[in-house]
Amino acid sequence: MADVIAIDAHQRASFAASGSMFAASEGTFAITASGQALQKHSDQVLTPQDLYRDLDYRDGYVVEALQLLKECAGHLTAATHADPAADFVEYDEQIMRASERLRRLFALREIGDGFGATINALLWALQNQLGERLTAKQLSNLLDVIDQLRKRPMLHFDSSMRLLDQLEDSCLNIEPPGLDLLSLQNE
Repeated sequence: MADVIAIDAHQRASFAASGSMFAASEGTFAITASGQALQKHSDQVLTPQDLYRDLDYRDGYVVEALQLLKECAGHLTAATHADPAADFVEYDEQIMRASERLRRLFALREIGDGFGATINALLWALQNQLGERLTAKQLSNLLDVIDQLRKRPMLHFDSSMRLLDQLEDSCLNIEPPGLDLLSLQNE
């Protein structure tokens, strides 16, 4: 088990802004959701549950979200190993299972605005494919965004915009169809 030390609000804010990890003369530390510094020993891997163990009402949501994100990543990884040309059914089944996990994650969007925006974008990225095969780069970016969300489920909304840009950079459409028409009608 890692050692826990208390830090003040100023230290917590500066460490959280720098990616929730910092080094000190005593070792490497991660900031938990409650603002405590959790010492990481060199041979120890900190799990998301270690980092988010002291949450308030959202703790059940975060634990469920982390599990669903893990399952979603597993299905997308399986899709990367499936050959759509030889066995499109297996590939498509993995994509559909990942989409189902994303729909369940959407119900947990109260975890935070950044979480909700990212899940929404991931859902639309898959939905807008309309059954077309994802490229290797698109699958890789989807997996990377999910991995980032697993590491920081309560990310700030502004931080989520970088993840959405990453999805768009791989030619994924992350917006609902017809959204442009709605904005034109309001002008």
